[in-house]
Amino acid sequence: MVVVVIVIVLVATVGGNNKPASSSTGYPAVTPADPAVVHTLATIPQSVWNAVGSGSSQVVPGAFEAKSGQPPLTIAGKPGAVFVGGLFCPLCGADRWAMVTAFSRFGTFDGLQQTT
Repeated sequence: MVVVVIVIVLVATVGGNNKPASSSTGYPAVTPADPAVVHTLATIPQSVWNAVGSGSSQVVPGAFEAKSGQPPLTIAGKPGAVFVGGLFCPLCGADRWAMVTAFSRFGTFDGLQQTT
């Protein structure tokens, strides 16, 4: 029993801290995105897009339609998009990179950041 307690104490104090680096706020640290990753995501060949196809989305009908009299979403005169996710959500993290890939077909990104 004493050996188990000693092992637990050692793991907790020496080897049990594999938390990602964090900022002074306690949230995961944010760093500039790796340029190689951004380049890879932004340069997917058209042949790959064609091979993947459009799929069969199960989106709620009318979910992405502008309502009557509502102006289109623009940011600084450009079409806008809203994404709501959280740093705690691994699926949201995957969605963020997918958005970078999709939006890279229409322009370039500047100042992308990544977190762990």
